[in-house]
Amino acid sequence: MDDQKQQLAVAGVSAFLLVGTVVVVNFLNLVEGVLPTGWFALWRDFTWPLGLGLIFSAAGVTHFTLKDTYASIVPPRGAWGG
Repeated sequence: MDDQKQQLAVAGVSAFLLVGTVVVVNFLNLVEGVLPTGWFALWRDFTWPLGLGLIFSAAGVTHFTLKDTYASIVPPRGAWGG
């Protein structure tokens, strides 16, 4: 992929992440506003740590058990125009 296409791809992914983050944050604010006082915080404090912990633990384990898969994610030297 030439440099210009890479730059456009990175810009597109960055824009998608930015817009997606704004959408999710606004959705969570909406949910917090609809629920009775304290329910959102209770839900967040008791469910998010477990889910995120499982995701990060699984990523940590697979980082070592599927080393070749993770290594193939890294582009070869010069792929970013360097």
